[in-house]
This record gives sequence, C-alpha cells and structure tokens, in this order.
Amino acid sequence: MKACVLDASVAVKVFVEDRYSDQAASVMRRYTPAAPGIILSETANAFWLYLRQGVVQITDMRLAIRKLAALVTVCPDEELVEDALAMAAELDHPVYDCLYMALARREGLPIISADKRMIKLASEQLKIETIPLSTIPIEDDAP
Repeated sequence: MKACVLDASVAVKVFVEDRYSDQAASVMRRYTPAAPGIILSETANAFWLYLRQGVVQITDMRLAIRKLAALVTVCPDEELVEDALAMAAELDHPVYDCLYMALARREGLPIISADKRMIKLASEQLKIETIPLSTIPIEDDAP
C-alpha cells in the first residue's frame, strides 16, 4: 500500500457519518496513513463537538480515538514544529495545518484532506502532492 499524510478532516469522517465517510474509509483501506501527533487532539476535539450536539456517544468516541492511534503512524510534533512554524509564517496559515504539510514535505508523501484551503496552499505554494478526499474512489476495497 502507498503511504500518505492523513489530516484530521479525514480521520473524523472515518468514525462519524458524513457525506465523505465512504471515501475516508476507503483511504484507510488503500493507504498506510501517517500524521503528526496533533491529529489525535484535533480529531478528539471534533469528536467533542459532535458529543455536544448529541450526535455520538462518548464510549464510541473513546474507542474511535484508540482505533485512530492504532491505524495511523504518528510522528511527534516536536520533530516538525520548527519547519511548520516557518511554513506558517511564509503562508500566513495556522501552524496546526502546517504540521501536516511539514510531514508531507519531509517524507515526500501526498496529503489527503477534506480541507480545501490547505490542499490549495500545499499544492500551489509548496508543490506538495495533494489528494482531495472527495476524489478518492469508493467502488471497491482493493488498493
């Protein structure tokens, strides 16, 4: 399987029903995902928002965050933060997203995201290969 950098916008959709949940599940079947450590906090925060809305249950989200940690190769943020800060200053974009871009650049991996602004910055400004989640095929389970 090909490796990729997966961001929280995709990770959430793996566990909470969304119009792109099938594509997110397909990513997990077709790729070996990597991410900066912040993915766990960002995904947990999104789960908290769904909990507040009464859409999901805490027991399900606790299990989901454990599953995510097991499915994704997590790179410590400390290894990426200096480069991410430089990117953030250059692009005038939050460091949170730049952590994903710094990992993708360092490892030479594409980023898969549902975040259109990040996809545009990564591809146009940093020349990082990007794959919008909406373009992931779902017709079969094979890589």
